[in-house]
Amino acid sequence: MRRNVKIKLILLTIIMIQSFEIFSQHRCGTMERWKHEIINHTHIIEKRTEIEKKIKKWKKKSDSDFYNIPVVFHIIYENENENISIEQIQSQLDVLNEDFNRMNSDANQTPDEFIDIAADCNINFCLARRTPSNDSTIGVTYTQTEISSFSLYDNRIFHDSLGGKNIWNPKKFLNIYVCDLSNALGFSSFPGGLESRDAIVINYTNFGTINLSPPFNKGRTSLHFALYS
Repeated sequence: MRRNVKIKLILLTIIMIQSFEIFSQHRCGTMERWKHEIINHTHIIEKRTEIEKKIKKWKKKSDSDFYNIPVVFHIIYENENENISIEQIQSQLDVLNEDFNRMNSDANQTPDEFIDIAADCNINFCLARRTPSNDSTIGVTYTQTEISSFSLYDNRIFHDSLGGKNIWNPKKFLNIYVCDLSNALGFSSFPGGLESRDAIVINYTNFGTINLSPPFNKGRTSLHFALYS
């Protein structure tokens, strides 16, 4: 993803983090995963500090650009129940675009403390049309695996050879993995993390809006992690 887009998403995270506190407790694996990453890769902290400095400079400038973010969905499945349909993928993409551009039907329920800063972010998430090698694509990859479920600390999902799918260049694509994820709704990486794991990972049971059980049938799980990413 472009650097200034990353900066914008970090700002959105800071603004909305409090509104997701209840969601995060015992459900969001991002902070737990982050702590695990920095134990073995302490340089990540330095990179994040550099990004935060750039945020402060960016905040002083006016930015009215419109951003298109190419998204690739990596569907990792063991059985057909986990094999997400194109319709389900589109339903999730629709929610991301509606919410980031304040076109969601429940925008009138925005908490009072956020009314003054709620806005159209000028961000459009679109399915990638070209692979990293410039081949044509629908923006979705399907990988059948022998792995029954992935854990919060499991890096196999990011490697073809280990039963997952190689990540696409995170500087050019937003990678969203959908799989059977145990013990969490999902997790994502903070900007400045390892590029080989710079992605969002979502449990297939709370992805999109079609044929899902409440309360995780509104596509907001992926939205939550997109704000971190």
